[in-house]
Amino acid sequence: MIPRSSIAVDLDRVAGRCRRVLDREAIRCIVGFIESSAAEGGGFVDRGGRGDVYYTLFGLASLRALGRPVRTPVVADYLEQQDITGLDLVHLAALVQARRILRPLGLPRRFRREVGEALSRFQTLDGGFAEQVGCEQATPYGNYLAVLVTEVVGLDLPATNRFAPLAERLLRQGCTGLEEGRTGLPTLAAAILVAHKLGCLGPLSPIVAMLRRLRRTNSGFAACRGAPLPDLLSTAVAAFTLSRLGEPCRGKDAAEIAAFVQECWHETGGFCSGSHDEAPDCEYTLYGLLALGALEP
Repeated sequence: MIPRSSIAVDLDRVAGRCRRVLDREAIRCIVGFIESSAAEGGGFVDRGGRGDVYYTLFGLASLRALGRPVRTPVVADYLEQQDITGLDLVHLAALVQARRILRPLGLPRRFRREVGEALSRFQTLDGGFAEQVGCEQATPYGNYLAVLVTEVVGLDLPATNRFAPLAERLLRQGCTGLEEGRTGLPTLAAAILVAHKLGCLGPLSPIVAMLRRLRRTNSGFAACRGAPLPDLLSTAVAAFTLSRLGEPCRGKDAAEIAAFVQECWHETGGFCSGSHDEAPDCEYTLYGLLALGALEP
């Protein structure tokens, strides 16, 4: 059972709020794009047209956010065929979340045990997690993915007395790195979300102000201080993080961000990385839905 305070639950809930602003025709169009991105083997395709576990998660999550059914047997077979021992942490987390979408009442005990064993391989010497095996130092994104995995399969985070101080230190480094142009918004947001969950975020106002400074005039959020243009990933991540912190974008700000999200909506029904991109995919489609949902009260 996933605790209500989990990041995974919030991601589901917030993305689902996109239906408050999308009419039937818009939903039909987006669903059509997602379904057109289905791979022959049962998953969803990446930007190269190949079936991929990572993109399969985004396809499934987008359909769920839109309240649409999934081709359960075909996709389930594809996911169950994945070799869990050969995945990096990004794809392991994607596999776990994708299988949860198809098994809302709970994942098999054997699979949860295998996930726990696989996750342990990504633990770092300093007590956190990294995206690849054999790293000495944890990364904000590695920690974030590990938290999602533990939430979904019901595992405890290891050595919380070490993990919380580590999360706090990574957050401080991320804030400094953002100000110095070395850290991007998605990386900082990962550190913020983990620290917030563990109760070691610290004063909220400076964090919120730092995120808001990355919003471009009358538009969405940019990836870093020097980026001239906003992008959909940074916009979705910032909007979701601010919403989870209890400081959502509202009023004129929300309207301007929503207008940027609409600029990323491609005529095929999918969403692109930015207003000048012409290659929509399932990943950015979910980012579009998540951003819209985060702007809804």
